[in-house]
Amino acid sequence: MEILVVKFEEAEPATFPTLTTYDSEGLPNEEEIVIDRPLWLRLEAWIAYRWTPRQAVWTINGCGDWFPHVGPASNLTVDVWDSDTYTWSAYTPQVIPLGGFYFPEVGTYRVTGTVGDNAGDVPQSVTEAYLRLKAYHDKAAVSGTPAGIASHSLKIGDGIEETVNRNPNYLARSLHYSGAGDLVRAYRRL
Repeated sequence: MEILVVKFEEAEPATFPTLTTYDSEGLPNEEEIVIDRPLWLRLEAWIAYRWTPRQAVWTINGCGDWFPHVGPASNLTVDVWDSDTYTWSAYTPQVIPLGGFYFPEVGTYRVTGTVGDNAGDVPQSVTEAYLRLKAYHDKAAVSGTPAGIASHSLKIGDGIEETVNRNPNYLARSLHYSGAGDLVRAYRRL
């Protein structure tokens, strides 16, 4: 049998990381990028790495090897569900290499810990992915043309008429359409 993640809960971070852009010579710019909370959370939902700490709770079922799918994970504690008393109690699984656990018996387990760290800067590829995603969403404000247009037509004779058809998936696919998804491929959640 294998481990199945039944539920995963991740708290919203108390702070967001500081993003640094670089000029054409590779030197960091002085200006601070203000993060748009919903867009950053959309990007984080797509990747498996966190740059600011927050609590995470996995409820898993089965037996075998288990690794956190979001990281870096630290301060992990494990509880096991007792179906006779309907309570969680502390459990000490076998630690395995690469930050995982081995659960020898079939059961329901709750793993609680912290994901994310403040150890380093956000990589340039992730910063660029965020900026592309933001530019995609801000396109309407800058150019007057909404993001995600599938077709656009303009008729001037006999009165001005404009038709804009937008792809119905333009928000859901914004990571792909903006090119941000390709830039964070190394951090992709599998």
